[in-house]
Amino acid sequence: MPSDNPTTSDGDSETGSGETGGPEESGTWYCKWDEMLEVGAKDMCFYFMKTDEMNDPVKRAEALGDPVNHRRCWQEGGTAIPCGMGTKEQAKMECATDCTQERDNREDGLLSDESVIPEEGTETHDTWDCSTVFFEEQVHFHDPSDGKPFCNYVMPVWGGDSSIKSFTATLSVAGSDGGSSSQTGLQGYLAMKTENCTVTKCDLVIDAMEMHSMPVIGIYTDAAGAQYSYEIWGADFQLAEELRGEYYLERGTVTFPLDSAVLRGWAEGASILDVPVPDVGPLLSMIQVEQLSGTLRDGVLSLTMGYTHDGTLGVLSLVTN
Repeated sequence: MPSDNPTTSDGDSETGSGETGGPEESGTWYCKWDEMLEVGAKDMCFYFMKTDEMNDPVKRAEALGDPVNHRRCWQEGGTAIPCGMGTKEQAKMECATDCTQERDNREDGLLSDESVIPEEGTETHDTWDCSTVFFEEQVHFHDPSDGKPFCNYVMPVWGGDSSIKSFTATLSVAGSDGGSSSQTGLQGYLAMKTENCTVTKCDLVIDAMEMHSMPVIGIYTDAAGAQYSYEIWGADFQLAEELRGEYYLERGTVTFPLDSAVLRGWAEGASILDVPVPDVGPLLSMIQVEQLSGTLRDGVLSLTMGYTHDGTLGVLSLVTN
């Protein structure tokens, strides 16, 4: 896994060009640099409206003047900044790939009678540029001690040749105190492929998995029945290493006898009963999940991952859409 620490000695943390002849700088890079990093990539957005009203100048102007209801952006909710990892070139490609995928997701999420509003003349309201040329000028080396907002890593180990599917997930947590909580409707994507097939089974390779960064709001019920509201800001998780399992064709079952899932999880902060929890956020943790099982039938993957730590049990169940 790439380190957050620069590997060059020239002190040039922005270009990563290695012009002094040392090794190329490697680590974490902000995808879109803003000196204050208060906005980050939130200004990478497009506007949309009903397609059959696009030629009505009044309704078009109204839509462009209503960002709350007629705009979608790369980073919606939370303050984490999208980041790539590796060398500058690798980070640039990760940022461009994720940018494209997320724009496609936003466009796919429009209603059937809605469309992105194209720019006319000198208009500049579509600021969602996913070209590698754009990111060549924008990626900026992240110094972990710079005090800037936390990174939302955009890409894990995906090589680009496996198909991407969106998923819907449920997360259930049982605490060591006997309490519990559950979250439903979590959204994300994964990339998977089959290889080395025989007449009975194939290798199933999952080389990307990520939940969309979002605030998580819920209720924790303790063993006595008392309930506590909580919120976790910018919650996300991402597969950090390729995951390999065995897919049995006749039964449609998926097992992982020789591998475990390594997940990178993070959160920007949390509150309980609207009171911020000290020392939570930005928080990054690595989790190794060894309890894995699933099915793959008619192209739909169902996957269950269980994790136990200090008496707390977490179970994530996802189904691809």
